[in-house]
Amino acid sequence: MTQQSLLGPDAIEVGDYTERIANLLNEQPLTIVAGTLASWRRSRTWATAELVQYKPGTTVVTARVLIGIPGKPAAAIERHNIENNTPLTPGTDVIATGRPELHPVYGFRFLTKQLISLDTSSRERAREQLERLADHNK
Repeated sequence: MTQQSLLGPDAIEVGDYTERIANLLNEQPLTIVAGTLASWRRSRTWATAELVQYKPGTTVVTARVLIGIPGKPAAAIERHNIENNTPLTPGTDVIATGRPELHPVYGFRFLTKQLISLDTSSRERAREQLERLADHNK
C-alpha cells in the first residue's frame, strides 16, 4: 500500500506542497521590511541574517524573519555599509528590500536585494517611508 492510498485522495507530498506555496510567494511584489538585525553571517557564496521586531521597551521578540542574500550581492552590501560607517552588526536597525521565498530545502526566507543599516536620524526617515508605502498600498 502506498502512502497516498493510506492518507487518502487529498494527501499531498511535501515537495508538491512547498512548490504550491513557492508559486504563490513568487507573485508577491518587491517589499521593504524594517527590523533590528539579530545576526549576520556571510560566506563566499551566501549570506544569512535574521531580522527581529521587539515588543516596545523590552527585549521580547515579537516577530522574526530569516534573510538570504546571494554571495556577490551580499559582499557588495556588506562593503557599502562598512564604507558608510554603518556595519551590519547585531542590534542595528536595518531596512531590507526583497521578496519572500520558500526554498524546498532551506525553507522560508526573505530573498533580499538591498540591506541598509540605519543611523539614528535615518530610522525616522525609514519609518516615514514605510508609512507612506503602507498608505499607498491601501
